[in-house]
Amino acid sequence: MCAPTNSAADTLALRLQGIAPIGVQVFRHCSLNRPSEELATQLLPLVNLDSSGMFCLPEFSKLMQKQIIVSTLSDITEFWHGYPHVGATNFELQEFTIEWHNIVYGEGIPPSRIHWQYLIIDEAAQAIEPDIWSALTVVAPNKQSSILPKIVLAGDPFQLGTTVYAEEHKGVLEHTYFERILQLYQDSGDSNLTTLHQNFRSEYGNL
Repeated sequence: MCAPTNSAADTLALRLQGIAPIGVQVFRHCSLNRPSEELATQLLPLVNLDSSGMFCLPEFSKLMQKQIIVSTLSDITEFWHGYPHVGATNFELQEFTIEWHNIVYGEGIPPSRIHWQYLIIDEAAQAIEPDIWSALTVVAPNKQSSILPKIVLAGDPFQLGTTVYAEEHKGVLEHTYFERILQLYQDSGDSNLTTLHQNFRSEYGNL
């Protein structure tokens, strides 16, 4: 589960902490460069700290035991290079499985499962497109995979949008991935598009 900012990701983690079923492990992944003092005390049980009190990735085997990962879109890229011997993305995990089968059985069978089965991006309308793709590459499977992850983008393009500081890139990045996908679904009448009609923060007349 991802969000564009640390504050949004922290809010998601806090809410999940309160509703996650017993036995479901939630991990709040923070950038290795984020000061640990920024994190709410309630979230400390969900993070991994090294001996100096800095954020760090857990051991690979422990990461694989986590059912829910919460991160910012940009920080999730640390999954690409944080585990150099195996890799923590769906693609790398499936490639490892194929190679292992090839060594043991003499042939690499197509992968029949994926580890990260869902990607949910909250406040997706605030995210620039490269950040969305960063998260997508973590769950993207091997091209031979018969199973695909479920992707959910949640957001409102009529609220606070993305912030692009570089003038030369505004024309490209201000039109977000979320807006492009939303328009595609609206034009095609795709049933995968769901519109929120009830909101506890707004009166029905305003919606």
